[in-house]
Amino acid sequence: MANQTSAKNPFLKYLEDNHYEIFASAICNFVKNHPNSISDKLKNIVEIDDITPEELDFKMCWIEDSDSLDIKFEVAIAVNLTIEGYSSRVSESENVFKWWLVGAEGNLEKKFQNLQITYVDEYNQKSKPSKPLSSELVPIIKANEYEKYATDILNKYYPEALKNAIAPDMNVLVEALGLKLAHHGITQDSSIFGQAYFADTETELYSIKDSCYVKKNVTKNTIIVDTRANSLYSLGCEKMTIAHECIHFILHKKAFEFARLYEKADLRRVQCLVKGGIKDISDTSSTAWMETQANGIAPYLVMPTSSLEYRFNELVKNYESIDKKFVLLDRIEDIIYQLSEFFHVTKSAVRKRLVDIGVYEAAGTHVFVDGHYVKPFKMPKEALENKQTYTIS
Repeated sequence: MANQTSAKNPFLKYLEDNHYEIFASAICNFVKNHPNSISDKLKNIVEIDDITPEELDFKMCWIEDSDSLDIKFEVAIAVNLTIEGYSSRVSESENVFKWWLVGAEGNLEKKFQNLQITYVDEYNQKSKPSKPLSSELVPIIKANEYEKYATDILNKYYPEALKNAIAPDMNVLVEALGLKLAHHGITQDSSIFGQAYFADTETELYSIKDSCYVKKNVTKNTIIVDTRANSLYSLGCEKMTIAHECIHFILHKKAFEFARLYEKADLRRVQCLVKGGIKDISDTSSTAWMETQANGIAPYLVMPTSSLEYRFNELVKNYESIDKKFVLLDRIEDIIYQLSEFFHVTKSAVRKRLVDIGVYEAAGTHVFVDGHYVKPFKMPKEALENKQTYTIS
């Protein structure tokens, strides 16, 4: 039975439309086995004979993220039950309204056909998943958690990137994830950086050599990068694009699979646009989350803090050894350039990561006002909020 709450929550709406009877049966069985759970709601009945679920209102859900497509979740359900039973003298019928907390698990790849109820209990408080997912199965990640997620990814799939002060090779991460990487033109106008394929697909890709679109069969778990699009935008973008697409596979495969299941759409790939966003997918808050997360976590994968700090300090020491009057602000743009060459990323990406680790001299670099270059300048950390800047002419 649909209700306003579940209609606004895709996961609840899906459960209500497809697995209503499983939850109803589980709650009724729990009450039969634990009659004391509703004894305070009954006026006359002292012995329960039969229980009929009249209405289940799926109110809230809490979903736990995992490394696989197995989903564990809890649902708060407001239930109207008709209780048939006996008082001290005669048979009676009473209505009971109560909230229940139901735990369940299933597999997205199996389209929840293996859905199992793990427990039923009286609802008393909200659950707190350690790694929560949204109602569209997108991870709920705060900006200050991006580095932790990147570190967890590297620890699991590419630990060498954290043990040594190296520039992580995204090809190694691709291989560790069991993905395939291919380079090919994607669109004629170079409007798409990269594509992540979650299912086998026959698609059209732009052939730069032949100046036309050609049909290609692309297998699932493939990343296609348009080298021309990346190079046209800025040198060093390609490595970040690969990291970006890897994050979609690691964090967003569940959301993609659920969208296919819930919306019954033939979604097979994610196309990441140069201008931001995902092509052919509605610009919802969840889509924005996925792109924000991929954009936010990728720099930490490509430039882990330990490697960045080591290389930065190494360059500073080198400059100090040859110039006793060394001032960081005078050399910061040279250092940014050398770091961008070492990590194979853009100077803009290095600049942002240096500010992340407390090198605030980087914030006033590579500034142009009305087409004119502005020499590096420094300001107190608290002078501006994030994404703000200023110049004095």
